[in-house]
Amino acid sequence: MLVLLLGISQAQTDWPQIKDKIDKFVNEILECRGKVGMNLAIVQDGETQYTTGYGYADLENQVPNDGETVHFVYSISKSMCVTLFAQLIEETGISWDSLVVDLLPNFRFRDEERNKAIKLRDLLGGSSGFPEVLPAHFDTKEKFLEIIQCTEPVMTTRESFCYVDKNYFLAGMILEHLTGKSYTELVNERIFAPLNMNTSFPSQEKRYDDSVSKWAYGHALIDGQIVTDRRPGSEEDAASAFYYYDFTVGLSDADTLIGPAYGAMSTAEDMAEYVKFHLGVYRNDGSTNPVVDPAILREMYKPDQAIDFLTSFLEVDGLDDVQETWRIYDYGMGFWMGNYKDTDIAQHGGYGPHNTILTLFENWNIGIYTSITGPNRLQGHATMALIHFYIADILRGNTPIYDIEYACEYTLPDKYGAYCGPFNIFPEYSIDKSKKSTSPIETYIGTYVKGDEEVEIKIGRTTADLMMKKGCEKYILYPSGVANAFVAQSTGECYGCAKSVVFTSVSESGSSSSEGFSTLSIDGVKFRNSEMSSERECD
Repeated sequence: MLVLLLGISQAQTDWPQIKDKIDKFVNEILECRGKVGMNLAIVQDGETQYTTGYGYADLENQVPNDGETVHFVYSISKSMCVTLFAQLIEETGISWDSLVVDLLPNFRFRDEERNKAIKLRDLLGGSSGFPEVLPAHFDTKEKFLEIIQCTEPVMTTRESFCYVDKNYFLAGMILEHLTGKSYTELVNERIFAPLNMNTSFPSQEKRYDDSVSKWAYGHALIDGQIVTDRRPGSEEDAASAFYYYDFTVGLSDADTLIGPAYGAMSTAEDMAEYVKFHLGVYRNDGSTNPVVDPAILREMYKPDQAIDFLTSFLEVDGLDDVQETWRIYDYGMGFWMGNYKDTDIAQHGGYGPHNTILTLFENWNIGIYTSITGPNRLQGHATMALIHFYIADILRGNTPIYDIEYACEYTLPDKYGAYCGPFNIFPEYSIDKSKKSTSPIETYIGTYVKGDEEVEIKIGRTTADLMMKKGCEKYILYPSGVANAFVAQSTGECYGCAKSVVFTSVSESGSSSSEGFSTLSIDGVKFRNSEMSSERECD
């Protein structure tokens, strides 16, 4: 008992020093990386150790950010959706292996193979075959359901992992059907209330609610200046529609569709409670659980879809042992699975005007949550990852691998895109991106087919780059210097992998006709322009 008391006393004595180290590191990295603000929650040994905020919630108006400021948690919302299904499994006869078509009457995939094969765990684990961008626009839940039923899959059953938000759109509709309640009601009653998360919201519609007194805006870097992101711009805009990629939906439908995928909003204080809940279940430590049977929920942390995704720091010099220090190798249901040093981790983040990450360190009994208010993209996630690992090492009494000098000076390759397909280590190559195409860029645009496979060529929405989409693989096409030949750099399938793409015309002369090019070949595999091919197939 004396030894135990001395240990507790020492921990209490050390905490002010630990807190000062954390604050110093976080403030320095946010400043050197040009980040506006961040929320932080630290849990250790089942107790909240620290919740706070840094920087600004609104840079333009100099509104400070603190632990009570509401942030989007974005795709951390997916774990909330999975938690609700765990509760229904505990209460009803469904299971993680229930067929999707049995959970939602009148829903059918367009192919019988998936009707008989796709289970709930496939839907929540990213192997349903749904594409991220659907072939048609939708503005209601019903329209979404109609389109997703008729959409061609991007892969065969369980062929590969593909991170697609639409899986969780459908999951939300299943939850509402099984319970007869709205998604907002379910999260409030079954997760937020029992965990005393009293300043959290399941839906982004609360973004313009007067009850949210402390709200953090996102921030973007535009022409070298940090600009406060106030989209959609007014309460009237938000009340009428929610805009995202290939759809526009009213807020009542957005609650069901986007809520389970990336809709939740919370504070650092509330997220500490959520971290404690999941850390106890993940560790199987016998903690009192007011939400769900831990044995059922632990299925979400089990590796289900193997991937080969090393960290974003692979191309950074000076860290030869990075593969042994941080690695993500699987996806469960709502969590990435991996390891850091000698402990397994469960981790998930979110991306938008805010960037978020939640990390559970199993053997160390530590959980950390952060949300950055921008400017974001890939570097925002990298910044938070360094913060998580630095804090975990400090709490363990270890010397952090990543010091502030490294954290401020490392560089990342300019890679963005979906998590889709088998991941591979970055290849050794570089691309000269200064070369120009030999034909006008619009002449390459079109849809090229080979049997059931389809390749779409278009111009990017925000840049003048030529883009290629094949299934759920996405590429940027850079002219190689040879007539009508390009190097295709992946933005998703394997984060930087390259393919050779060559366009040819009907006459094989190397220049386009007035209608464009008749074929393209990808690493020697030929696809024909669907508008010009006489071999076009029909449904």
